[in-house]
Amino acid sequence: MNLKTTKIICFIFLGVFLVVMLAMGITMNTMFGYAAIAVMAIYGIFNYGFWRCPSCKKNIGPLWVKHCPNCGKKIS
Repeated sequence: MNLKTTKIICFIFLGVFLVVMLAMGITMNTMFGYAAIAVMAIYGIFNYGFWRCPSCKKNIGPLWVKHCPNCGKKIS
């Protein structure tokens, strides 16, 4: 999977997390909290598995980095 697609999917997971947290705040239903934890767990696994440098294959870290912290290659 290319980095652009991975970044878009990660931002979608973060958006879903925000919506679920907002729903929990409005309804005071703890099931939304559990769903938010599940979404963040899936996001973490996805981020760790696919957000990797195309050059050195190591995890890049945050979504906003411009260069790989390991090898220095520019992230497109």
